[in-house]
Amino acid sequence: MGRDVLNTEFKLLENEIRLLINNYYSVNSDLGNFIFAKSKRIRSTLIFLFTKALFKTVNEEVIKLAAATELLHAATLIHDDVIDEAKVRRGLQTFNTTFDSKYAVLMGDLVLTMVNSELLSLNNPKIFDIFSSAMANLCLGEIKQYQTKGEVPSFSEYVEKSKSKTSSLFIAALNSLGVLLNQTNSCASLVNFAINFGIAFQIKDDLMNFISADDLKPAMNDFKNGTYSAPVLFYLQNGGKLVRFPYAFKYHEDLKEKIIAQTCDMIGEYSNKALQSLRPLYASPEKTEIENLCEELRRIPTNV
Repeated sequence: MGRDVLNTEFKLLENEIRLLINNYYSVNSDLGNFIFAKSKRIRSTLIFLFTKALFKTVNEEVIKLAAATELLHAATLIHDDVIDEAKVRRGLQTFNTTFDSKYAVLMGDLVLTMVNSELLSLNNPKIFDIFSSAMANLCLGEIKQYQTKGEVPSFSEYVEKSKSKTSSLFIAALNSLGVLLNQTNSCASLVNFAINFGIAFQIKDDLMNFISADDLKPAMNDFKNGTYSAPVLFYLQNGGKLVRFPYAFKYHEDLKEKIIAQTCDMIGEYSNKALQSLRPLYASPEKTEIENLCEELRRIPTNV
């Protein structure tokens, strides 16, 4: 199933975003190249799948919600790249590399105005409040990360940071979907799913970056910036020592398999919690596909 079956919905989503971008002729080419570059689109995928799993139609409002979600995610990536001084994102040079940090910040801010435009068009104050809260949590997560740069967090601190930085947008998307579809009885389950799926998603992303298996961004960039993720914490737990990059893991290859296994177990813990949140949903092909997405988080490429 996945994106192939959601082809119609993704075409509508792309059209919606293009309409917004085309309002800004001076930047529409640069911005369009970034927005439509290779990406997972996991948040809008979940919005569409949950809509159908709740036996509702993916209408214009759902498309607008998906557009707002994808654009907010894009804005945070543009700003993150400035903070991290990243050079590559989605296989492309970042705005701060192609132009400069000032241009990148302004571009991110412009995308945020598009988010607000889409949210206001839904004419639902509760959804606007949900997204406002998500934006605050995203910023607080980044601020906390900046304040603790170079410090080794506990596992609980790492999970909380992942919840703020990653789960927040999943929560906003799925909680807003429940409100939009008038499915108030499902909102708690959707939020619980979003929290745990978001944490598992972040741990998987950190693991892929650690083992250099993600071609959309540079390997070990978080580590080089003084941000230590689950694989690094397991590395330290197993007796590894932190020394200046790139030597930290060079002489500990024997630990790699154990670190990957322990990190996968942690992914499985939160993936299982996300799966449990799906129990109230009736059986459907869309529910099965959501379950498959949870299972996919556990799979690690065999060539690492």
